[in-house]
Amino acid sequence: MHELAWFDEVLLAKGQEGHGPDGGATGSVRRFIQQDVSGWYVTGHRRIRLLLTDPRLTSARTAASADLRARCPEMFGGGGTSGRRASLIELDGPAHTRLRTTLGRAITPRVLLRLRARSQDEADRLLSGFAKRGSVELVSEYVRPLAVATTMELLGVPLKDHERLTTHVLDGALTGPEREAHLAELQGYFAALVAVKRAGEGDGVGHGDTDLLRNLAASRTGDDPLTDDEICDVAQLLLIAGTYTLPALTAGAVWQLLADEELGARLAAAPTTAPCPDVATVVDELLRRTSVGEDAVVRFAAEDLEIDGVAVAAGDLVLLDLAAADHDPAVFDEPARLCPRRAPNPHLAFGQGLHYCLGAGLVRTQLTVALGALLDRCGSLRPVAGDGAVTWRHQGNGAWPTRLEVTFVER
Repeated sequence: MHELAWFDEVLLAKGQEGHGPDGGATGSVRRFIQQDVSGWYVTGHRRIRLLLTDPRLTSARTAASADLRARCPEMFGGGGTSGRRASLIELDGPAHTRLRTTLGRAITPRVLLRLRARSQDEADRLLSGFAKRGSVELVSEYVRPLAVATTMELLGVPLKDHERLTTHVLDGALTGPEREAHLAELQGYFAALVAVKRAGEGDGVGHGDTDLLRNLAASRTGDDPLTDDEICDVAQLLLIAGTYTLPALTAGAVWQLLADEELGARLAAAPTTAPCPDVATVVDELLRRTSVGEDAVVRFAAEDLEIDGVAVAAGDLVLLDLAAADHDPAVFDEPARLCPRRAPNPHLAFGQGLHYCLGAGLVRTQLTVALGALLDRCGSLRPVAGDGAVTWRHQGNGAWPTRLEVTFVER
């Protein structure tokens, strides 16, 4: 499902001899070569913060050099280089502004408030299902189902299709013709769903202003409403974010809490006497500490420029590693430590500038509900000892657990 299937390898190889960023320049900018693709790799927080708003770097795939397109065709599924349209994160200029403005009007604080209430109901339901057991595998039994339920509620997807669409995202490692067929099937599904919603039909899925696809499909306001194809593209982007990225981020945040000695001691105290930590105060710090492996920003040089004295040519690929930036000791004291009351906390988990994450409010809502409900219901939360209880995807700052078996005492 993800276009940059090789990008994980770039991040994983960045500290390995002979791979990844090769130390061709000093400071926060380094050259990397991976699978015959070369570019520039940036890690410093202050530098990345500036580059995220620098108009000389663009998200548009059309700005990439011909050599880069030839060497890495999988990166260019959109942006005018093949039949697939560019997604929101691959656009700049008026096209990006048009899509972002329309979506911003649809994902309002009122929508987030309603989603939070429904997410809370779902969290309570899931927790009640394993409350008497004393142990649970949190990723598959709590984190992922909760994120999926919230995402499907936002998109207005019928319950009978939840598993099917989730499988589509988790099967995203397909390549070549299988991948194209996979994406075409998903696009066809959303096209049919949008048509049903536009006609005012269906099984009543979606609840008023939380049914994003119904509202976008019904909207005829403004001079340039979204087309059905554009709505389907947005649906695919949100589906991936909600059923892949959001569960990974939440699972990583849960692990950070479990691994913290101070918070762990508070959770281990008697459930009747230990108040649950105020989750809202630690969400930003968890966002800083927890990233998912491919959550770095892809940019292309729209013109020749210098970054920290390094010459970058027009068309070059530039990777901005947000996880590294959010662990920069020049900005964050003791960056490896979880500081629940860290202030200020200028993390870049949601990016910066015109491409600041449109779903930031939804992510904060989901993390607050998921962690708050878990800590309210489960005391003495501890990872199960033994091989296989915790398994990981990736390593270092970009790692997250794909399996997290814990024991707990119900409060």
